[in-house]
Amino acid sequence: MDFEYKMFWNCLKKAEGEETENIELIKEILGIEELKKDTNRFSVYDFKTDDCFVEFRRRYCKLNKYKTTMIPRSKINFSNKTKKPCWIFIKFDDCIVQWKVPKNLNPVYENGGRKDRGINEYGYNKQYYYLDTNELDVFEIVDE
Repeated sequence: MDFEYKMFWNCLKKAEGEETENIELIKEILGIEELKKDTNRFSVYDFKTDDCFVEFRRRYCKLNKYKTTMIPRSKINFSNKTKKPCWIFIKFDDCIVQWKVPKNLNPVYENGGRKDRGINEYGYNKQYYYLDTNELDVFEIVDE
């Protein structure tokens, strides 16, 4: 395993641990008793219930460091196709936020990615919606 792949894999594993740590909090916020991890590794959202879909993302910066945060096009497209509500929870270094993906959202998408994981992700031509961080609902301040 080369260095770049190892670094990328470690980032993914770290994020999976964060999902598990925050599942009880997400259930409490949504007022649900059960939240199932989707076992299909190609599923668009991380968790599901009979009534909704939930995605957990991690950002290793403070909420106000950037004016926007990237939401993959696949999350928006999926939300537009399902009748169930879709929630995205994002843990920043200083808080945890939630965003209910609006139905029939038709945003402008731009290419995006990262370079800090040892791989230049801009080469993948992935499309993102750059969501204004002012649209996020902060529900927990994280003690540093």
